[in-house]
Amino acid sequence: RYIVCVYPLIFVLIGVLGRKVVAGSRMIAATLVVLLMAQVLTCVHTFPDYIPYLNQLGGNPLNATKLLDDSNIDWGQSLSQLEQYVKLTGLSNIRLSGRNVVPASYYGFPEEQVDTGTLRSCSPDDYFAVSAHMVSRTLYTERRGKRLRFWDQFQLVGVVGKSIFIYRCLQAQSVQ
Repeated sequence: RYIVCVYPLIFVLIGVLGRKVVAGSRMIAATLVVLLMAQVLTCVHTFPDYIPYLNQLGGNPLNATKLLDDSNIDWGQSLSQLEQYVKLTGLSNIRLSGRNVVPASYYGFPEEQVDTGTLRSCSPDDYFAVSAHMVSRTLYTERRGKRLRFWDQFQLVGVVGKSIFIYRCLQAQSVQ
């Protein structure tokens, strides 16, 4: 908050320097226009999923769970998209896994929260909407050498808003 007042001065300085640089070379001006257009296209392509966005060096936003965690990728921002997904696919037996800022009941989902620690069993063809936060945490645990058998009995069937992963239970068995 202390540096916010410096931003207008930085923008003015960039404008003055930019004008001097562009006036000296059309090649530099053309390069700046191309870079600006690339940024605009990136923003349009990313809309409306800005939170889990990774730049081109970071890779695909769907892999953000391998690099980031918690509020860096998931605030429950895709619950409205999940509601639309459930209506389009006709899934009635979907359960949520993860923490959300907005109560799940606001979007018509049960308040029951399922996580890998409390989930004990599933039936074939049960569906789970797993938040990117939960996926990231379980991947972190697996990287530390603790293989979670939870993911072995599920199939990834879809991704909603780049932050909610839809899994289908493949077999009836207890989750360890």
